Amino acid sequence: MLKRIRNKIVREVNAVSVKIKKIRYRFIKPQSGSTDWLIKKEIQFGGLVTNVPRDHVSPHDQRITAELKFGGMTGGDRMYDNNYAPIYSRYLKSIGNENVKVVGEFGILKGTGLALWCDLFKKARVIGFDIDLNHFNRNKKALIKKCVFSENTPEICVFDQLQDGKTIIRDILKGQKFDIVVDDGLHTLDAIKKTFQSVNPYLSESFIYFIEDFNGELLLDENIFNGYAVHTYGLMTVVLPGISDVGQMK
Repeated sequence: MLKRIRNKIVREVNAVSVKIKKIRYRFIKPQSGSTDWLIKKEIQFGGLVTNVPRDHVSPHDQRITAELKFGGMTGGDRMYDNNYAPIYSRYLKSIGNENVKVVGEFGILKGTGLALWCDLFKKARVIGFDIDLNHFNRNKKALIKKCVFSENTPEICVFDQLQDGKTIIRDILKGQKFDIVVDDGLHTLDAIKKTFQSVNPYLSESFIYFIEDFNGELLLDENIFNGYAVHTYGLMTVVLPGISDVGQMK
């Protein structure tokens, strides 16, 4: 009993501590695309959300009903809570905003990521793919109230990461190629493999492919990315064409 009470107090104290740390981002004016800018924008556009229900899943999803109902989904946590902002900032700087024509994000949930990419890449096509677009559609008005999508509006598309999606992607891109891809979807090895296989024919010559929340070492063991440069940072994997000189993060 005492242990449960103590654990609850610790969790509440930690939550308050995080909120206090995030307050500073309301007042700073960081350079566009920097680590602080990415964090600031993610918080501004909604930040961390938890327990989002799984209302629609792939018919190929092998999880049992109890697993699908338990806990819900989490989003808006990539830049600050998962500390991916330094990784994103470094790699995005290497490609240059003016060179980005098409951005694809797989797993959009409520649209925080789409909002961020539209704000960062104002002249690029930003395309969101998800098995369930309802969470984004219900949250879109709230994002617009935050002055999101005033200069760039994302396209969205139903996409099952557990199926071959080459035809869907071909029809959407209409001859264009992805410069940046973010896989923040199902986070299973099968979904990651099938998504990369679907996207691979439509990657530009200088693409950057981010895979979140999956052990990068496991991906290397699967030989999914033969012929590509792969950098792993814990639960973040970055795939690049050929041999890259970006190097590992310190």
